[in-house]
Amino acid sequence: MLAALCTVFAMLLLTSTADAQLRRGGIAGGVRLEARTDVRWSGAPDVQGMLGGALPLDRAVRLAFLAGAGVERNHTGNHASITGEVHARVLLDPLAARDYGWYAVAGMGYRAAESHSPRAYLVMLGGVEGPRILGGRARLAMEAGVGDGVRLGIVLRAARPGAR
Repeated sequence: MLAALCTVFAMLLLTSTADAQLRRGGIAGGVRLEARTDVRWSGAPDVQGMLGGALPLDRAVRLAFLAGAGVERNHTGNHASITGEVHARVLLDPLAARDYGWYAVAGMGYRAAESHSPRAYLVMLGGVEGPRILGGRARLAMEAGVGDGVRLGIVLRAARPGAR
C-alpha cells in the first residue's frame, strides 16, 4: 500500500516537472522522469514502486536508472525491500508516428529485502506506450516480462516533444 501511495505522489510530482519542462520549450535530449509500479511473482506476489529518469542515447534508445521500495511476501509474512535497476529501452516508433509505440527493455537489477540476502538479476521486458495524457505532459505504458520473477508493470513517463 505504501509503495502505491508513493507512486501516486511521484506521478503527481512527475507531471508538474514535465509541465515545467514543456513551458521551457522542452529538453528533447535531457533526462525525463518516470514513475512505475511493478507486480512480481517469484514464489509469492509482491509490489515494487520505483522512480527514476531516462536519458536518450540516440533516437531510438533510452537508458533509464530507477530506484524504489516495496513489499515482498513469503511464508514468514510481509517484508520491506529496496530495488535498483538500469534499463536500456529500444523504441520501435521513436518519433511517435502512431499513438501507441512498442518497445523492448533489457537491463540489470539489484534487490535487498529483510527476508533474504541481496541479489542481482537480469531484466527482459516488452511494453507498449500510449498516447500523451495529462495535457500532453506524460505517457502511460504497460510492460510484461521477467526480472526477479515474472512481472507486470505500469509506467508513467514525462513526454518528449515530438518523440517518445
